[in-house]
Amino acid sequence: GVCVEIFARQKHCQIQKCVIHFWLLVLFYELAIWEGVHSWNYNFSPNDMTWPDARKYCQKSFTDMVAIQNSEENNYLNAMLPKNPSYYWIGIRRIHNVWTWVGTNKTLTREAENWAKGEPTDGSEDCVEIYIKRGNDTGMWNNDPCGKMKRAICYLVVTENVWRLLEVIRVDVLKDSTEQSVNLLNIMKCKVLKIPRNGTRNCSHPIGDFSYLSTCDFGCVEGFLLNGSVSLQCEGSGAWSSPIPDCEVMKCKVLKIPRNGTRNCSHPIGDFSYHSACDFGCVEGFLLNGSVSLQCEGSGAWSSPIPDCEGILQEQHKYTKLIFIAPGAACLISVPFVIWLIKHYRKKDIERYQSVKLCPETVSKCEDVTLNDF
Repeated sequence: GVCVEIFARQKHCQIQKCVIHFWLLVLFYELAIWEGVHSWNYNFSPNDMTWPDARKYCQKSFTDMVAIQNSEENNYLNAMLPKNPSYYWIGIRRIHNVWTWVGTNKTLTREAENWAKGEPTDGSEDCVEIYIKRGNDTGMWNNDPCGKMKRAICYLVVTENVWRLLEVIRVDVLKDSTEQSVNLLNIMKCKVLKIPRNGTRNCSHPIGDFSYLSTCDFGCVEGFLLNGSVSLQCEGSGAWSSPIPDCEVMKCKVLKIPRNGTRNCSHPIGDFSYHSACDFGCVEGFLLNGSVSLQCEGSGAWSSPIPDCEGILQEQHKYTKLIFIAPGAACLISVPFVIWLIKHYRKKDIERYQSVKLCPETVSKCEDVTLNDF
């Protein structure tokens, strides 16, 4: 009956197109035998209310208060709901001293717990709120008195034997004379992020590849520096939180040519950047003092200090000066001393001879002797 209906609705279609529709319908019919496709939508109340009133609101307008199944769902709610100063009620309540999901009447397991630090507390705080977009403990739970006023988070279960596959093929099936359709795949996708040149990329996909809540962390190999955000997240709009970063080569300081020296550099990546190498030498008559070759390292520093050139003749001249200066200095010191010494002894002799009287033993009369007599 279903096949006849499809062919009746598409009398003018081509044979190939009809065959494709036929096999798709067979697939969907087999799936429809199991209670259909289960999907749900989230909603929240426009105003604050007590927990009991929040439960009534959700049951009247939707299915029930939200029952969070996993951390991905918890993160989704935190990302999509607007901030409310008093936060939101969720479908957990302490019943007979046991934390219970009210929609399913199932006990909250330890694996599913997402309490904030120090929670839950004892006392009459039997209802649970979720911190949406809070500065601390965002997305986590806290138990509070059920009479406090907060917004309600509700969910609506949808069960239909109508599918949309990969957001391309739409097949409509009549049910109770009403044609309806439900999106099977409705996760927002983001563009696949390429790995930067000379970089690394590490991604996590809690829901689907490069889809909502996917996160990618970026880095660079040795000798390169990341330019941009370290981490990007796929947002609900289908766009990444920041542009894709790139990796820039690490630069080193430009090396000057030594005085009376030479420099020969090679730059495989960029001028005076990572892996650049410079060889040094000296002109004739000078010797290199330092490393012959320097390389720009990944840290942005050169492997050794810049060398310099020392003159060979200049060094020899230093020793020559010392050789000649030493005796010269001795001469400068000794000549005045010799002159002073000669004058000193000459003066002594003059004084001695002036006071001498020649008295020959054979002469009875003494005569004074002066220098004029000589």
